[in-house]
Order: sequence, then structure tokens, then C-alpha cells
Amino acid sequence: MGNIRNAAVKLVVVIAGIGGCSSGGGDNPPPLVSPSFTSQPSNQTVYSGGMGTFSIVVNGNPAPSVVWQRSNDNGATWATINGATSTSYSLTVAPTDTGAKFRALATNSQGSLLSTPATLTEVPAVYAGGIVDVTNPYPGYWLNGTWVPLSSSEGFVYALLVSGNTILAAGQTSSDTFGIPPAYWLNGTQFALAMPSGYSNGLIRSLAVSGSDIYLAGAVDQPGVAGAAPGYWLNGTWNGLPTPLGSVVAWILSLAVSGADVYAAGWKVSNGFALPGYWFNGTWVDLPPPSGSVGGIVESIVVSGSDVYTAGYAYTSGSSDNAGSPGYWLNGSWVGLALPTGQTEGTIHSLVVSGTDVYAAGFSRNANAIIPGYWLNGAWVGLTAPFGFDGGEITSLVLSGGKVYAAGYSGTMPSPAIFFSSTIPGYWVDGVWNALPTPPGTGFNYVNSLAVIP
Repeated sequence: MGNIRNAAVKLVVVIAGIGGCSSGGGDNPPPLVSPSFTSQPSNQTVYSGGMGTFSIVVNGNPAPSVVWQRSNDNGATWATINGATSTSYSLTVAPTDTGAKFRALATNSQGSLLSTPATLTEVPAVYAGGIVDVTNPYPGYWLNGTWVPLSSSEGFVYALLVSGNTILAAGQTSSDTFGIPPAYWLNGTQFALAMPSGYSNGLIRSLAVSGSDIYLAGAVDQPGVAGAAPGYWLNGTWNGLPTPLGSVVAWILSLAVSGADVYAAGWKVSNGFALPGYWFNGTWVDLPPPSGSVGGIVESIVVSGSDVYTAGYAYTSGSSDNAGSPGYWLNGSWVGLALPTGQTEGTIHSLVVSGTDVYAAGFSRNANAIIPGYWLNGAWVGLTAPFGFDGGEITSLVLSGGKVYAAGYSGTMPSPAIFFSSTIPGYWVDGVWNALPTPPGTGFNYVNSLAVIP
């Protein structure tokens, strides 16, 4: 009997040991599942230079690996994008990316699955530098309609240039005639410019970039002292230009750099009249006003090959402020532009030379109307102000992607008058007006300079 009891005990122990092994292995492993998408990539419309991002949400067991593919021929063929192995893929958009398609390939041990393709559409990046003036003017620019402030203090942006990932804007840091001190913004960071000895105020009206060199042109002055000193900063160092003989005041309104040559155009004051001209490598070149005129002003200079175009207006002693006979000097010879019927004077603010075509943009006006527009090879192209506005002006013209971008502002005016009582900023694309938003309130809001990246 004792042996029987001992055997029973041993049997119980053995059974208990087997049961313990069966229940100690934990939960069953999850089942193997092939990849599936719960979120597909979506089509993207992005401005040139902006960031396009395609994303997916993918499930599966084991966790799927992901690679992104691109097609440049509407999906006929696909190529794997090197290094694109996460659930999202981003790229900086260029004009050549428009129409490209993107898809994700998810793979695990149970299989592979392709996402639906998504299409990238590139649109031009339109940078419009200027002023928002509600209570006080503030400098900044609009990027495709969104205001990008450059400073929390007062100021203006007069000149804007965009190249690759570089955004360069220049102007002044106060609402006075001159800034204290003048400044420029490089990719949003403000840089004050060192003033020449004896001067404390300055103004930048034009900029140019040649290679790695930055030219910022304008003038400096000293409060309480008559006259302004023209010149430009080259990489932050002031280069004063001589005031023409017999003048106490001279201004630079436009700058062009061609190779090693620097052209700075504007006007001088002599015997009470503003006279047109430009500095060529520091030497003043007079431009003769046309017959019947007593003076003129150059607002835009363009160097095309061996030709020098200087555009603005000439005026008589009876002309109104800021306008006269519109036209340009080609290598020193005046080319007058005919005013549209009923208009009595005009101005050229911006000149563009493209091959054999010459675009001269500004406005024409009479006592009751200010019409924005441009002359193309001498023929007037008037632009329509938006409903509720009396007219406008073009301050900057750009050709891009086969389109004409003409920026400036539309405004309302008391009648009769030759000035606006309020303005809104915007630009015309092939004659179609695009208003730019401003904060609530009234004031004078302008686009002074336009850059378009196709």
C-alpha cells in the first residue's frame, strides 16, 4: 500500500508539471497581415520654392517598409526615389516638378501594395514687396497673397529680389522721408547699414545682385543740412557718388549692374529744375530733356547688351507733380510714348526689355482719371481698376511664364483731383486684377517691387 501511495503522488506531480508548461506561454501572437492603407497621398498645389509633402498611413504585420516612387510621364513609368523610406516624402518644388506623380510602395513578408498616385502642381511664387499702412506703415511683402511682415517697427520696402532660396528686401526703418538708419532684410533678418561719416539718415530705393555682391542704392542726408548725398552700399560699405556740378541735391531711383559696370539713375536739381541722368561707374551722364521740356526724372534703368535704357518722364513748367511726358532715353536719345486719348500726362515707373520688346509701365492721367497700364513697343495697354475704384498705378512689371505681371495699387480719388485718397495693393496678371489683403482699417497700401518665380 505504501508503494501505491508513493506512485500516486508521483503521478500527480507529473501531471501538474505538464499543465504548467501549457499555460505559461502567454497570449497567442498576432496574425500576419499584408499591407493596407488607411490614408492615401493627396494631390498637392505648391508655389515654386515651397515645400510639397505626400503622406500615407499604412497597416500590416510585420510593420511594412515603405519606399516612394515618382513618375514624370503621367504614370507610364516609375522610378524609386533614393532615401525616401518614411511614411511621408517632402521636396522643395521647382517649375520642372509640375505634373509629376508620386506613390508609396509598402512591403512586408505577406506581400506588397501600391498607394494611389498623387499629382504635384507647381504654381508661380509671386513676391510683392511694399507697405501696409493702417495706423503706421510697416515693411514686408506678400507671398502668393499672404502678408509676411519684416519688422514690428515702422518702415517701407522699396526693392525686392528673389533668387533661389534667397529673399532680399531693402528700404528704410521709419516712416520719415529717410530711415534712421536704412536697412535691408535677408531671408527675414534685418541688417542696418553703416552710415558714412557726417550722416545719420538714409534711404534705399533700388538693389541689384551680381554674383555674391549685393548693391543697395539710394541717398543719405543729415537733418538740418540742405541736400542729399547719392550713393550705394556694396556688401555693406558705402560708395558715395559725386553730386553733379552745379547741383546741391541728387537722387538715385534705379540701379543696374552689368559685369564690372555700375549704372545708378535718377535726377539732379539745377536752377530749381529736376534734370534726368545717371552715374556710370561714378561719372554723371546728363540726359537731354526733349524739345519743349525743362526737365525730367529717370525712374528705371535697364542695360541690355550694349544698350542703356533710362525711363521716366519729361516735364514742362506747367506739368503736375510726378508726371509729364512719358518715355525713355535709349543710349541718350529720347523716345516719347503717346498718351491714350483724353489723357494729358503720364509716368514710367518700371521698364523691362525682352528681346526686341520694350515694356514701359506706369500710368496715364488727366484731372479726373488715373489709368494704370503700360506701353508695349509704344502701344498703350490700359489696365482696368477693380470695381469701386477710380484708377491705379503700376510700380513694377515682370514677365514670367509667358504672362505679364503688373504690380502696384488701385485707389479712390476725390474728383476732380490728380491724387488718390486711399489705395489697396495688388497686381494684374495678363490684365486680371489680384487684390492683396491688408489689415482692417484705412490707409495707403502699396506694392513697390515684384518678383515672380515660375
